Amino acid sequence: MGIPEMSPASVKIPYAEKDGRLTHVSRVERGLGCRCVCPVCKKHVLARKGGVMRHHFAHHRRGECSPETVLHQVGKRLLYKRIARHLKRNRPLQIRWNCQYCPGTHEGNLLKLARKVEMEKALDGCRPDLVLSGMDGDPPAIVEVVVTHEPDRNVLEYCRRHNVAMVCFRVRDGRDLLALEVESPLRPFRVGLCLNPRCEVCGKALFRATLHVADIPCWRCGLAMKAAVIRADGRMAGPEAFSIEQTKIAEESGVYISRHHSRISNRRYLANTCPSCRAFTGAPYLHLYSDLTGNTEGRDAGNICMDCAKSSGPDSASAGKTDK
Repeated sequence: MGIPEMSPASVKIPYAEKDGRLTHVSRVERGLGCRCVCPVCKKHVLARKGGVMRHHFAHHRRGECSPETVLHQVGKRLLYKRIARHLKRNRPLQIRWNCQYCPGTHEGNLLKLARKVEMEKALDGCRPDLVLSGMDGDPPAIVEVVVTHEPDRNVLEYCRRHNVAMVCFRVRDGRDLLALEVESPLRPFRVGLCLNPRCEVCGKALFRATLHVADIPCWRCGLAMKAAVIRADGRMAGPEAFSIEQTKIAEESGVYISRHHSRISNRRYLANTCPSCRAFTGAPYLHLYSDLTGNTEGRDAGNICMDCAKSSGPDSASAGKTDK
């Protein structure tokens, strides 16, 4: 979804071209003495450096280029220049983003697999803003500058077909442009990549899990027993979702876990079980002990897919009943 159209007067652009290179308004003289031109139409601009408005460049005579076009062009060139400089010096370029696939925030090196950057390189029916190429020549990532419109549909389709990560930077004003030049780490608003490992079943992000063990009374005989749950991504799951290693960790902590059969769904699953009377506590009843387990110190239990864990439990009709 694009952002609203902007009026030319509302956009103060602090970059212009001098001697073929982009320069910030703070680095040049006031007025026409700046000897700069618009990076799009190449007409003369003057540097407005008054005491009220934010310093910026303006066309000496009214130009026909739109602020959207200038923002996009300058943003693209600033990113190209910064990426090329880091590649030349063999330096990482850190980015941080809010993941669209999981609730987390990730940070990584944009140039980890890149050896070359090209502007508007033709790629199988599309021409992205910036293409990062790896040692084999294939692009590990594409960089897009978004002003008022989403990236071209052909670029999106290319990334989908070839499993290429798209990194999108939003540019709305001069402050966003300056951030592209100096901010560290850079903050793209969207990255088509999640750094969490993926579930082999559903493909969604895995989360780091902690295993909690609580002392609870058996619902049938009233004697003490231990119950184990896993917490991850703000959610909870019982032994029916445990891996072999997670089950082993729980049993080492004194939890008795046994396999039970659901007559309704006709499948077998693991559950916390009373060692005295063999009554088990099914998944729908684990919420009764959430406060107890929430106050215990969790033990690292590796990764878990909470979406698959949610669908792996017994149906509520069979939970909390023992096999006969």
